[in-house]
Amino acid sequence: MRRDHEQVVRTQKLDREARPSTFALAVVNNDLHVIKQLAQKMDAKELTEMLFFASALKTTGESTIFALVDFGANVKARDSYGRTCLHEAAAFGNAATSIALVKVGADLDAVSRDGSTAAVEAGRLGHYEVVSALADMHADTRIKNRYGRNEESYMKTLRRA
Repeated sequence: MRRDHEQVVRTQKLDREARPSTFALAVVNNDLHVIKQLAQKMDAKELTEMLFFASALKTTGESTIFALVDFGANVKARDSYGRTCLHEAAAFGNAATSIALVKVGADLDAVSRDGSTAAVEAGRLGHYEVVSALADMHADTRIKNRYGRNEESYMKTLRRA
């Protein structure tokens, strides 16, 4: 499978439409060699979009995050809801990816439009491992979203349910 994937990257000039699907396959397979080949052909906007995508996948390795940022992905970029890649990783329960994003400069205490930090997102969705990892990295656990809730209040609610 890897050889076939590498062959596609080498022999074809991947147009903008083909890059995301080829990149997705490389991330799912943790194929850092192909990821680096594709990243060299992408601009900063594309790399940042791929970083958001990779943040949501449980299969994303730390080296993928590092490579994307090295090639120019903006780890502090925000989507239309004001969420960062760290919010995305936390919402999907990806503790290792969350840690990697912080290592490359993600803001632990960045708030989305509703005032939620990544830790609050993780708590709301019951991802205790992510909440714990972010707290260990010194996320401010006192920050509350516009609903007056922080990760601890969400986790208490989930434990009672």
